[in-house]
Amino acid sequence: MNIKKHMKDISKKSHLELYKQCRTMSEYFGLIQSDKIDYYDFFNAISKRKEKDCFRKVTRISNIDIEPDIKVADARNTKKVLPSEQDKLYKNNFDYGYDAYSIKGHFKAIVKRLNLHKVDAEINCQLPGQIKALHFDSCAGWMKKNIDTIEDLEIDHRNKQPMNTPRLHRFLIALQDWQPGWMVQFGAEQWTKWKKGDVITFDWRNVPHSTANASFSNRYLLKITGVMKKKSKYDLF
Repeated sequence: MNIKKHMKDISKKSHLELYKQCRTMSEYFGLIQSDKIDYYDFFNAISKRKEKDCFRKVTRISNIDIEPDIKVADARNTKKVLPSEQDKLYKNNFDYGYDAYSIKGHFKAIVKRLNLHKVDAEINCQLPGQIKALHFDSCAGWMKKNIDTIEDLEIDHRNKQPMNTPRLHRFLIALQDWQPGWMVQFGAEQWTKWKKGDVITFDWRNVPHSTANASFSNRYLLKITGVMKKKSKYDLF
């Protein structure tokens, strides 16, 4: 698909039509990075929006021994904001929503426990007063990391990933006990009162979600995206 050609006529084509015209993961990745579409309107159009059964706790990992290492994204100035996201975020007074760090410590043990490979992961640090605007996930970070191996693969439009490949999952792991003022919303549901080591997964393909920190303490979560080596009890969405 010639993305530039289709972008000229964006006002006459629906986001869903543009999505269906993507044949490969490379074309899809190029589309969501284009500044000619609105990321939020696009994913609202192509997703089956859910408000219930949005997330589930899958397990609890005790004795987690990891910590933030190198800052890889600053909420106020980060390349992680896709060109398709920029206009709506900045016009509505939002930035990226949190800082992100690489991981120091025994991370491989967590990956093994969750039965994952081809992993993209980071520690999200949401500072007091920061807000991650309501959005759908695209797993663009995972795609960018793996683009050399997936770019020519046919896209599975239903699942927003390469066709005939293991299902892509996203997990959040609490690195602290919950505090009042830490808010994580999935659809119409709130994740709250978590304990350090609690692991949840959510329907990232269909659930709009957001986070905020109205406390006076930094909030840390580990985010892991990857595919499972084999089907397991954690394969929920």
